Formats: sequence, structure tokens, C-alpha cells
Amino acid sequence: MSFFENLFHYIASRQTNRRVSKKSSISVNLLKQLEDACKEINGSNIQLITDQNKLDKLAEIISKYDQLSIKNKFLYSEIIKEIRWDKIQSDKTHDGISLDSLEISKIDGFLFKQLVPYGYSHSLIRYLIGLTVAKSTKKNIQTASAMGLIYMDANNRIDYFNGGRVLERAWLISTKLNLAFWPMTAFVYMCARLNNQYDIELDKKFRNEVLALRKKYLDIFNVDNDAGEIMLFRLSQSAPSLNKSIRHPINEVFHLIK
Repeated sequence: MSFFENLFHYIASRQTNRRVSKKSSISVNLLKQLEDACKEINGSNIQLITDQNKLDKLAEIISKYDQLSIKNKFLYSEIIKEIRWDKIQSDKTHDGISLDSLEISKIDGFLFKQLVPYGYSHSLIRYLIGLTVAKSTKKNIQTASAMGLIYMDANNRIDYFNGGRVLERAWLISTKLNLAFWPMTAFVYMCARLNNQYDIELDKKFRNEVLALRKKYLDIFNVDNDAGEIMLFRLSQSAPSLNKSIRHPINEVFHLIK
């Protein structure tokens, strides 16, 4: 039986693991297994960054983007509406990001919960929240064992479909290898979104700032502009998170038509 078979056994234990532990290196052998898993589907690619200098540069880019997105009133609303503030809300919606899964301290969680409502109408509050989020993002990437990018040669619909298959495989392989997998891909999706010139919610200043960050990003990840970027993610060696986001049961989201 091949190493890549029967990965479905790990679906139930797969999770977004935002735990930040002491920085450690992942063996070349484990990274090679992950790379091999991501190259079995035609047109799929993965780049893994372990060099600390590149991690520091990437941390600067993604943290600046997070700060920009929080400052933007429209994106702020999009981000905040995904947060589930307590177990009651998580149990009711079965989606979003639970506050507990963010792995922040109880004090930070309390302050965040109190400040967030004022951010809709006060730019200063958004600025302060943005600074806090950016500081956390920068630290999280700098202390990563590796940062990875999964992408396809092209960006057609079938490429994104197959890219999803590659992502699923990468996540399950990481789970099997006891590697903490944390999607950090908002910046990648925003760059794709900027291709839509009719997105009126994103002003010219914001677009130019993101595109400037994109230029620096392409100095780290060597990808073509017409590639289909699927997922930017963080890898580390951390204990499993105790706060797993609740999701809809499969019968609510998948229907097999015979």
C-alpha cells in the first residue's frame, strides 16, 4: 500500500492548528514527503520556504497586508463577520472561525471582543486592531518551521478544482506526519481578487499598496502571474489544538445525485 493511500482516515483529525510553539526544524525527509504528495496531480506545484531571511521578509509582507485589510472598512466587516465569539454561536452556525481557535490569551480575547464593534465606525480602532494583528502575524511567520505555497500551472476552473485536491492531500499528509498546518492565504486571494477591475469596494490606494507588496512577494515565491495560487500556509511542529472549529456534517454540504 502506498504512503499516500487511505488518507481519508485523517479527515476527522485534520485541523487548522494556530498553536505557536518554540521554533524547530522539520526534517528534509518529512518535507520531501509533503512535496511528493503535492506533485502527483498534473500541473500541481509546491514551494516550501525554510530560510530564515526569506521567512522574515515574508512576515513583513503578510503582516503589512493584514494591517491594510483591517484598516479598510469594507474588508474589516468581511473579516469580523467570520468570527464566532463563543461556543453558543459556533454550535449554531457550524462555520466561521471560533475565537478560541485563534489561540490568543483570554485577556486579548476579551479586549478584542470589546473593541471590535467600535471598529465599524471608528478608523482609529481599526488602526489599533490592525497593529495588533500585524504584530501577531509577523511573529507567527518568523517562528514557522516552514511556509508553503501550493499552486497550479494555470488558473482555469479545472486547475482550481485540482488545486483543491492537492490542498486536501497536503493537509492530510501534514496531519499524518504530525505537522501543524495553518492556512495564511488571505493575501494570495486578495491578489487574485485585484484582477477584477470592477471590484468597487477596493480603492486605488489600497490596490497600489497591495500590488507593491505583491512585487516583493514574487521575490520570495517564484510563480508566474497566470499561475493559480491555491494556498499559502504555515508549517510547524506543535501539539494539536484543543479548539477545533465546528463544521457542518457532510450530509448538509454534499449530495450525490445518481
